[in-house]
Amino acid sequence: MKIKIKKDALTLYIRDNTDWHGHYHGQDQWEVFLANVAGLELEVDEENLFKYEYDVLPVHGITKSKIRILDDYVEKVIDDQRVGKARCDFCNHVSLSTDLCTSCGRSDYLENF
Repeated sequence: MKIKIKKDALTLYIRDNTDWHGHYHGQDQWEVFLANVAGLELEVDEENLFKYEYDVLPVHGITKSKIRILDDYVEKVIDDQRVGKARCDFCNHVSLSTDLCTSCGRSDYLENF
């Protein structure tokens, strides 16, 4: 599974982190990261899936660890592995079923992707 980062991700980040008075509250490391990955396809950690964000595997020369990207900065999802799965809000695991959590056996806490 991969995600393609929007080409204007840095611009969006700056806009999202600037208040009504024009004061910027963003963080330098996010600016550098988004500037370096804008327009790129990044590998997603499929072990820990979320509905509106993605844990991206380390990017050679840019990051040494996984980093979580919000859906706001993603242009498209390639080979989406979340289809037919759900996140269980009770045990916080990814269920391989949308009817019954394959980790804890509950059905009333599932949120489909």
